[in-house]
Amino acid sequence: MKIKQFVSKAAMACLLLTGLANAQVGPDIVVHQLGVDGGNTNDIRYWGTANGIRAYSLATQSCNIGDQTVLWQSNNINHPVIGQSMYRLKNGRFEQIGQSWLKHGFCAVSEPGCGSCQATPCSTLGIGCADTYWASLNDGSSGGPKHEISPTTGRITYPYSSPSGPSAIRGRLQVAEEDINPSQNAGAVYFGSSLYISEHDQMAGNGANNGSWRKLNVVSVTNIDGNGPTNVGQGPLYAWRSEVPGVSVIQVQNDNEGGAGVHGWYHVAYNHIDNNDGTFTYNYVVYNHNSEQGCGDFSIPVNDGAELTNVYFNDVVYHSGEIQDNTDWTHTIANGEIRWEATTTYNQNANGNAIRWGTSYSFGFTTAAAPQDVTATMGMYGPGVSSALTAPVQGPGTPPDVYSYCTSNQNSSGGFAQIYSSGSNSIAANDLVLGASPVPVSQFGIFYYGPNEIEVPFGNGVRCVGGGVTRLPVEQSDNFFNIMHSVDNSSAPHSNNITPGSTWKFQCWFRDPPAGGSTFNLSTALSVTFQN
Repeated sequence: MKIKQFVSKAAMACLLLTGLANAQVGPDIVVHQLGVDGGNTNDIRYWGTANGIRAYSLATQSCNIGDQTVLWQSNNINHPVIGQSMYRLKNGRFEQIGQSWLKHGFCAVSEPGCGSCQATPCSTLGIGCADTYWASLNDGSSGGPKHEISPTTGRITYPYSSPSGPSAIRGRLQVAEEDINPSQNAGAVYFGSSLYISEHDQMAGNGANNGSWRKLNVVSVTNIDGNGPTNVGQGPLYAWRSEVPGVSVIQVQNDNEGGAGVHGWYHVAYNHIDNNDGTFTYNYVVYNHNSEQGCGDFSIPVNDGAELTNVYFNDVVYHSGEIQDNTDWTHTIANGEIRWEATTTYNQNANGNAIRWGTSYSFGFTTAAAPQDVTATMGMYGPGVSSALTAPVQGPGTPPDVYSYCTSNQNSSGGFAQIYSSGSNSIAANDLVLGASPVPVSQFGIFYYGPNEIEVPFGNGVRCVGGGVTRLPVEQSDNFFNIMHSVDNSSAPHSNNITPGSTWKFQCWFRDPPAGGSTFNLSTALSVTFQN
């Protein structure tokens, strides 16, 4: 099993903020306003209905917060595409209820409103400049499908395919009547979300902040207006957290999916609800921000013999001739986990129902087991750099073969170093790779392992590994705040230590000269139980 994980909620928040701050190098698009068009603060259009579906579009104003112009050319591949989505929070469940086809950008006007605008001709969006597509123009009925976009690199297809279906709704942000009608959704809270994809932005490594969300006020199915500010640079799962403080959002990186420094991103959000009757309800949402591989399965550890009830799954419908399958995932409870998965593999159907970019799938169940820290696993659907990614969540399960623990202190990169892994815990495969991020750039460090979990102050950080320790060779961090090492268990002493069934604790120890106190710091730690 190939794995990658980030572990501390506070640390991940710091990582996200650090990423946004650093993202201003190069061209960098953000959604500056959603559902806003100049003086019209509620530019949200209702288009019509057909077959029990309502259709909408939202105005978007983008902003180039980078230090280079962004290509915005018409009638070729050098422009952004714009997707729109709608979400609902109801009875504790946060679910995506609609999505649009993609508006293809053209002629950025480089208007003021988001910074000190350095205006350029309309083939580019100037530094510090905004560009608005009002709701009537931001219409998927004349747009293209998602499957023609490579979301990690931002590469688009031009010319693009056209949508099909009833003229009132085709290609537009479609929501089922039963999901949006206030009379059928008492107490529900709604949100709009938009995401820009641009090759110029993505290949500069700045794709993590291209989406924003805004709360909506659904007066009726034909009358929706804004209900608060645009939350710039945040994926839609942060809307859930804004309404429910107990929700945690973890950002998971699919390293170098589009090339060096060009990552795919997922967000995993979760909470648990004490039902005050001896049971707990666990809710999870997986959002694929821009990963081309897609996610084809999601699993949570559970105790063998645990009784799970009210198991649910929610995806979002593809429409208007989009080629992605809409068959619901199935679930199984076996081998110490609950696992939801697509009904086909990539080899069986490359267009199977995976969690594609710009979409969120929701999962949950009720059980008597109290919450504990566990690791969720997301299996990748398509081929690529990873076969699976992991995220620390809470659930009723038992610790898996690979899990993180302990804490880290802030280092001079501005973040809190988290250990992660890729490859597997298979001794035969011998492909375990350790990494830590963020760490100071161009500094030396080592990974080491031992048998015991501890937590004691050490240098500027916390030592999390005890007992007789074994050091791995010295490595140097790269320009992306990562330090990595491949664990070769084929020779001594590792061949003597790393045996089937053995459990070892790993941690990264790195130089941190600008920090106060000592000149070194440490990451969080990772426990790995090795198998054949």
